[in-house]
Amino acid sequence: MPERLTAPAFSACDYLHHHVRLRRLDQHDGSSQILELAERLDAGGLLAERLGVLSKGSLQKIVAIQSLLGQPDMLVLDEPFASLDASARGALWELINERADHGTAVVFCEHRDRPHRVSDRRLVLADGVLSEESSSADVSGPRPSGDRLRLVVHRDVSDQEIGRLLHQGWHIVGVRVQSADEICIEAMKENPAG
Repeated sequence: MPERLTAPAFSACDYLHHHVRLRRLDQHDGSSQILELAERLDAGGLLAERLGVLSKGSLQKIVAIQSLLGQPDMLVLDEPFASLDASARGALWELINERADHGTAVVFCEHRDRPHRVSDRRLVLADGVLSEESSSADVSGPRPSGDRLRLVVHRDVSDQEIGRLLHQGWHIVGVRVQSADEICIEAMKENPAG
């Protein structure tokens, strides 16, 4: 999902049908997908418009539709939620999760933190340092003893996450407010030999 489009003379519909052809999708299925995705993203009224006259948010919806066509093996999304209204952000997140539930690997970058989002793996680049923050999806998998975990969750689910961690044998070593909507939970599994 690119940040910018370079085809201003195309109508949104022509642009999307061009991607149906590029992906060698059945034309009927591709057209149905375009209409369904446009409806879910509230972009049906944009399909007849030329790309060059659309606002950034409207272009973002068209690019999202283009990215979600078919069942891609991987989605690489560059700030997919930028310039979208709240309703479209929610719809796009649902669509991304649906693709992930059907086996699509999803990689996206964000310049702003989105605390409501849960990922299998979260890498944060801050002040030139790349660090990994675990999420609830990481916690359920096997981990070596003596392992430490830093989990950032939305405050609405923090109690459940702490309970789940305790149930899985983690020891909570710290809980702090990360932002207005985020709680940071630090936990570790002690080495049974220690």
